[in-house]
This record gives sequence, C-alpha cells and structure tokens, in this order.
Amino acid sequence: MNDNKKPFDSTVCFTFYGSWVRAIEQLETAAEDNSIAYKLFKAIADYSLYDTEPDFDNLEPFQRIALKAIWEPISTEIDNSVSRRKRGFANEKPTELQEAIIAECIKSPHDSCRAIGDAVGASKSEVDRVRKKYAKRIREGVEGLQTVYAKALSTTEQEGREDIPVRPEIENLSEDDLPF
Repeated sequence: MNDNKKPFDSTVCFTFYGSWVRAIEQLETAAEDNSIAYKLFKAIADYSLYDTEPDFDNLEPFQRIALKAIWEPISTEIDNSVSRRKRGFANEKPTELQEAIIAECIKSPHDSCRAIGDAVGASKSEVDRVRKKYAKRIREGVEGLQTVYAKALSTTEQEGREDIPVRPEIENLSEDDLPF
C-alpha cells in the first residue's frame, strides 16, 4: 500500500449541482441579492455551471474591489477543476500513456492489468481505467487483429507456408473472452 497517499478530505471540495442553484434562486430575496457573500456565490455558480464571467463593475466600490481581488484565484481553481473533470470523459484524446495501454491491450487481450502496466510503465489502476474507458476501441482492435491473423492463416495454408505465426490467444477470440 502506498503510504504517501493523502487521506480523503471532504473539506477540500464538494459537488454542487445546477438544480441546487436554481432552487436557491427561487428563494432569493432583495436582502440576499445585496449581500456581497451571495453575489460571490452567484458569480462562482454562474462561472462554474454556465461559463459566465461575472460583472463586478456595477457594484459599490468596496464590493467591486473585494470581489475582483479574490476572483482570480477562485476562477483559476474552477478552471482547473473543470479541466480535471473533462479528462475523465471519452471525448478527450487519449494521452500517450493511454495509447500505449490500448495498444498493449489489443496485442495481449488476456494479460492482466499488472502485466500490461509493467509492459508500458503504468499502474494497474490506470490500465483498468483505460480498459473501461476505451473498451469499445480495444474490442475493435482485437477484432481487427483477428481478421489480419485469419487472412494470414488462410494465405499460409493456401501457399503451404509455415513462416507466418498465428497467435492462438487471438485467433478465435470472442467478445465474451475479453477480460474487460
């Protein structure tokens, strides 16, 4: 076990849903709308959920100065958080390491996460995440290899050649045989 891993701390961040913001807005009063804390909350919510830059220019001088002073570090944290979250979705282009994991999974579909991780220099958990995230692409790659090996086998048999090796672990592999 990794002793350097930090324990989970729920005081660092949490999830806040757009539906909650809309519910709070329904309860909004004039007093809350004039509150600097509420204005900051709204700025954070609107920026996080809708990518709307706050306009602090029409506020009282003290509020404008205070909110502008703290907005930069807040918006930077929001941008970083959104960027990290986006990386968790399949729309993003795979990294070089993820591409290596995908290629190794296609080449050796029955290998364990540990074996694939050792081959490409990744952790078991990273291999597992990539297998799940790119399962369709890996399956298609394995099917493509099966086709290539089947053609090579038929060519070898037709020509009486024995010099093209066929990998038995891929030759007749079905989707049910894949370990992910």
